[in-house]
Amino acid sequence: MDILTLYLVLFGVLFVQAITLYRAASLNREETGINDWALSALMFGISMAMIALIIALPHIFDRKILRDLFVGMSNSVSMAGYILLWTGLRRFYKKTVISYSVLLQLALLFFLVTSMATATPYAPDWRVISSTIAIVIVIGLIVSELLGGSSTGNPAVRMIIGALAVLFLAILSRPLLMYGGSLNFVEANTLASKILSASSILVCIVLTPSIILLTNERISERLRELAIKDSLTGILNRRAFFEYAERYIADLNRHAVTMAVCLIDLDHFKQVNDNHGHAMGDQILSRFADLARSFIRETDLFGRYGGEEFAFIFRNSTKEQAAEIIERLRFACNRIQPGAGSGGIEFSAGLCDVSGPDPEARIDRLLDLADQALYQAKRDGRNRVVLAEPLPVSSMSLT
Repeated sequence: MDILTLYLVLFGVLFVQAITLYRAASLNREETGINDWALSALMFGISMAMIALIIALPHIFDRKILRDLFVGMSNSVSMAGYILLWTGLRRFYKKTVISYSVLLQLALLFFLVTSMATATPYAPDWRVISSTIAIVIVIGLIVSELLGGSSTGNPAVRMIIGALAVLFLAILSRPLLMYGGSLNFVEANTLASKILSASSILVCIVLTPSIILLTNERISERLRELAIKDSLTGILNRRAFFEYAERYIADLNRHAVTMAVCLIDLDHFKQVNDNHGHAMGDQILSRFADLARSFIRETDLFGRYGGEEFAFIFRNSTKEQAAEIIERLRFACNRIQPGAGSGGIEFSAGLCDVSGPDPEARIDRLLDLADQALYQAKRDGRNRVVLAEPLPVSSMSLT
């Protein structure tokens, strides 16, 4: 296959890739970054088309300065494609990115840098060296984003990194063939172009399904999160809390540790809804959840038990230790006020604990004990923390 055919094939593959990714972006509007990848494929395709034009129309590009400038433009468009691959990953991983105007400025700067020696005998050498360095830097940034944003065990990430490694070697082949081999400049450039074109086709074949796979995995993660998170507060919903709590109980039975369980009920919450509206009530619940999250450790469990009730599990903690945390949270809730001039919200809390291993410990029974302590707090006047009375181990079993 001659070099012109390779470039035309690559243009067709990139054009199809751009359409495919644009379609994927339109179907998954919440997943940012795919549009950048579609634009990246389009930029690479335009670059390949420009090179194909130079090869197909030698009589138009017979003047060296015109040909070099057009090659510089092609390289700049290609560089914009590499940068878009990088910005697409940053968007995908919800990181800050450069604007498209800055991207355009970088592409123009790259064009000026690679074309500054066009009128001199050193133009080809300067263009090859500067282009190689710039592309290698951007590929390094892309790999860094992949390694930092996803597990290296992810098949899609491994496929993309493998494809980029092949492309990296192909890019390095150009200066190696031109300056380290026995071929003249034209022969080395032709062979390097064939190697780069063939590797680019491989990258395109791998990149699109890998991106779609990454997107599908992100969608699956979001669906799993929706299944376990409370839509209002963002904490665990009741079902998920029970599922994770069972794992904590299993861990309790494997190790001789103590686990504290707490139930909290916001006091007079109905009055908040009646006096300030349900929208304010929702805000109070959300703000309380955010505040409570700041008081617990990563190893603790926190979920919405129902309505204005919340449940906690404190690993490796007694009920007395957990009560200290809950008391600090209770005082901090004074900062959450439903309206101007109104006092902060208050809550009642009940706690119990269990030490392992205890094969008869069950989360529903522990929550029932915490609930009894919670109601005792309400009977005692609300806005307080009550600890459940210790019970013999045999009483943990349900009858």
